[in-house]
Amino acid sequence: MKKTSILILSEQSDNSADEVCLWLNYFGAKYLRLNKEDSKNCRLKIDTRDNTLFPTIVVDGMEYSLADFKTVWFRRGHFLHYDTKLEIDCFANQQNNNHMEKILFDYKYSEFDRIRQFFYQYLRDNADCYNFPSTYNINKLLALNYAKSVGLNIPNTLVTNSKSELLNFAENRNGKIITKSISEFFNKTVKDYAISVGTSNVSDFDSISDTFFYSLFQENIEKRLEVRTFIWDNKTYSAAIFHNNDAEAKVDFRTNYDAIRITPFNLPKEIENKLLQLMKKLNLESGSADFILTAQNEYYFLEVNPVGQFDFVDKICNYNLAQIIAKTLTNENH
Repeated sequence: MKKTSILILSEQSDNSADEVCLWLNYFGAKYLRLNKEDSKNCRLKIDTRDNTLFPTIVVDGMEYSLADFKTVWFRRGHFLHYDTKLEIDCFANQQNNNHMEKILFDYKYSEFDRIRQFFYQYLRDNADCYNFPSTYNINKLLALNYAKSVGLNIPNTLVTNSKSELLNFAENRNGKIITKSISEFFNKTVKDYAISVGTSNVSDFDSISDTFFYSLFQENIEKRLEVRTFIWDNKTYSAAIFHNNDAEAKVDFRTNYDAIRITPFNLPKEIENKLLQLMKKLNLESGSADFILTAQNEYYFLEVNPVGQFDFVDKICNYNLAQIIAKTLTNENH
């Protein structure tokens, strides 16, 4: 059995985790990084030792005891992603009116998920954990409500499936409103089709039906600039994002990175303290928060993403975040 003190759950395409692991290698730290794509080479095991359940991860035949992990970074991903091929096959059979395999899949997934939840809770009880799988996808509406409760400004918001309510909301804001996904940024490509749901202006009201699927709308606040703040271990690292009058970037800077300019930035202490209060209410040790700064120097909180990328803020602003995170994971900062 191999002794390793740091566990990182992530994805193969996670550049931010790559940078942290480079620093861990430099420090000579013993760590295990599990990507969600590693499911084929990984399995879970629980046995009893000294009348106690003893969970173990087996990776490429090598056993790692969960009891040996002192620090865990739930960056992204899960221990194992259950057999997605089986899920697809079951869906195909369901289309052919054969439901038994789908029923069996649901049962087996439920059994497996209980095992995985036990592993997560064991780590939370016995190691220093940064974030947690149950907080990967923060409810935006809950985050807005909590943000308001700690004293942060939030945009005027409407969630509805009614055109008449939407028109009334838009009329009271001079027609300047946006819509965004309630859950998370959505971008999928299937064969020759691409579907993308991000942040966009709402202007063509005539084409909207009287009722539609529940959607989130907000007042389109005039921006002087945006602020992206990365939070790690109760400290903040901010960047100002200037849109240079680019119409698309003003709505969502992710649509045109070439049009924006990024510089280091310091949040006012009052806003920073309220943000840290919000992170505590959301049970987050890490995340990327977005703010709008208006021409009147008012800050509006938009959202926080526990698994957002931070490398572009890190490299442009020279914060050395990967090194800071690696030092925390190795307990060099404590």
